[in-house]
Amino acid sequence: MRIDVSKANCLPMSSAGKVEIGGKCAGCKIEVSTGLQWHSLPRKKEEPQKRIRLCPLCHHSQHLDHAGVLNSGVMIWLPEIEQGTLNLICSLVFAATSEHRQKSAASKTALSSVDDGDGTKDITEARQVQHLENIFRTFVSRSESLSAVTGFRNSTVDVTNPAFIAQMIIQARDKGKLSVNTIHERVDGLRYLPMPKAFVDFRKVVSKEVLSQFPLGKWLEMIPDQTVGVVNQVPVISLAAMDNHEAD
Repeated sequence: MRIDVSKANCLPMSSAGKVEIGGKCAGCKIEVSTGLQWHSLPRKKEEPQKRIRLCPLCHHSQHLDHAGVLNSGVMIWLPEIEQGTLNLICSLVFAATSEHRQKSAASKTALSSVDDGDGTKDITEARQVQHLENIFRTFVSRSESLSAVTGFRNSTVDVTNPAFIAQMIIQARDKGKLSVNTIHERVDGLRYLPMPKAFVDFRKVVSKEVLSQFPLGKWLEMIPDQTVGVVNQVPVISLAAMDNHEAD
């Protein structure tokens, strides 16, 4: 899965417009009984409309313009991890951290004061959640290198805003007449990082259906080792010059 600016008008812009379905997300592969959304695929006029199921996080990554308007996430530089995997990790992080905070609040037990004995399980879970939170902070820090990577080092524009990246992609596609493959090559390494406040409803679904079935430790094993690697500062793309290239 790659970031995109879909021309289809299928991303719900309000809770009133949501049509939630169950199944497996075609992007991150998470499987739930509800909370997924239909995403319309690009097609030619004579072709029938095809749709796929996407979780809200994956759906927003396909509509960067709307994601910017909704302030649902930020753009980061993370070439080590593909977009679908990033969305799956974020769903896990959002659900696990929220669930653990609720448990801690209910038991009125501070993480730093949990004792051995009956509290061993709580200590393990607390450390796992802390590990997830650290991973997410690493993701957020990847936005700091985005200005240099995209060629807007001295610019006042906010390159971490999904709407800005969407605008650059649209200009390259419509005005620059670049092919889809060429655009994807030039934004390769850019990722959309969802923010927890925008996906509260889906977080609840993941917490109820996914975390209840599989131990948190099993999910942690799915996270690639390179997740916490060093930020790559090498400028390999230049969105600033994207629309100056001739069409393929």
